[in-house]
Amino acid sequence: MSEKFKITEKVMSLLTSLMDAGLQGEARLTNTYCTGAREILGASYSMELTGFSKETLCVAEDEAGNIVLVGRYAEVDRQPEFSVKDIVQIAYGKYRAYKPSGYDMPHEFRALFVEHGLIAKRVRTVEEWEES
Repeated sequence: MSEKFKITEKVMSLLTSLMDAGLQGEARLTNTYCTGAREILGASYSMELTGFSKETLCVAEDEAGNIVLVGRYAEVDRQPEFSVKDIVQIAYGKYRAYKPSGYDMPHEFRALFVEHGLIAKRVRTVEEWEES
């Protein structure tokens, strides 16, 4: 028998905390997945978060009371609790992993990356000579 997952108050509380902290992405109910995620979640419902570079992140609770994070290809992590900082770190790690392949920084997490000290804006003034 395959493992069952569900959307619980613990899952919704984490997502609400992320949105309240400044996540600009979407959270939507789903039970359709890419092949890797489907192997883990089956037909169970989860909440799908956008903004993980080329991936989404599915969030659900397992039968043991752990929050399970599932990316496009595999399980990302499973713990009794996750904080906003934990999710921001995961999003930053996904961004850094996909950046060499040409993926831009996810706008959904930009403000949270700044708030958590992962990125900073630097303005540079360049002086150039132009010939007529």
